[in-house]
Amino acid sequence: MNGAQFVAQYLKAQGVGQVFTVPGFTINPLYAAFDDAGIKLVETRSETAAAYMADAWTRATGEPAVCAVTATIAHSLMLAGLVSSYHAGSPVIAISGYAVTADQYDRHELHELDQ
Repeated sequence: MNGAQFVAQYLKAQGVGQVFTVPGFTINPLYAAFDDAGIKLVETRSETAAAYMADAWTRATGEPAVCAVTATIAHSLMLAGLVSSYHAGSPVIAISGYAVTADQYDRHELHELDQ
């Protein structure tokens, strides 16, 4: 079992049925794992929308909601929706990728941000 499969199985066990997302290469391994676990992907047009849609979903259904985006700017763009869900007490789980490996860190590679 790899990390993506663990995350998908854990989320499924917690009652997560869908993930609101904007596809990106740093989270690609999650997509196959979500599919295998029977978790539906809902693609959005922006990272901010993914977070707001997850918040709306959990408020409307009472089910836990997840938004997943790639690294750096996508992580930052998701924050506005997460602040709203935090203040509303909505159970939203946010996942963001991280592309930099230890040997590349602090060399200002693409998608390097201490998130």
